[in-house]
Amino acid sequence: MKNKYYNESIDKELFKFEYEYFDGYDFITLNMIDIDFIRSKITIEVTNRGRLYPVSFQLFTDNNGCYFFYGNYPYVEKIYATDFIYKDQPNVGRI
Repeated sequence: MKNKYYNESIDKELFKFEYEYFDGYDFITLNMIDIDFIRSKITIEVTNRGRLYPVSFQLFTDNNGCYFFYGNYPYVEKIYATDFIYKDQPNVGRI
């Protein structure tokens, strides 16, 4: 049963926000699935070398906005929610 507050059109629009993270070997695509300011949580769909999986991160705030940490030690990066770019067309491929 779907939540009565669930709005599929907003959910699809939120998924279009994308961030590309370079881990030193390859680009990893992060798509925003959900952001919850009350619980300070962000859920990201990670595309890493052909594998897709959702991951939730704790949100932190500072003077520049909300952010979360992503990456493997020692290459952990602070990624702000405003760093995600709206993609209105699917990414066909990288040149």
